[in-house]
Amino acid sequence: MAYGSPIEVAYRDPVLRIEGLCSSSAATAVVFFQLSHAEFDRILGGRRRPHEQIGRYIAWRIRNVADPSEENRLFFLRVRVSLFLATILLLVSAIHAGWHQ
Repeated sequence: MAYGSPIEVAYRDPVLRIEGLCSSSAATAVVFFQLSHAEFDRILGGRRRPHEQIGRYIAWRIRNVADPSEENRLFFLRVRVSLFLATILLLVSAIHAGWHQ
């Protein structure tokens, strides 16, 4: 991992090293933190350069892996808003089409 990446920062933590984090590799982090590969990808956001992400954003993603309820609520809110907007557009289109008949 690159210098300053979340995994490298965790590896530099003396407590985590005492508890058994033995390297800064992704495979070691997945095993040590007992993550699935999907959870690991969600935490890092699938980015090629995870060391560029700020700590607060990484912490938020870790919390969402631990308790995805907030992320699910946001997803369903987006779905409802999208459906609402699609309904409005269909109504406006229908009204507009009715005026031109």
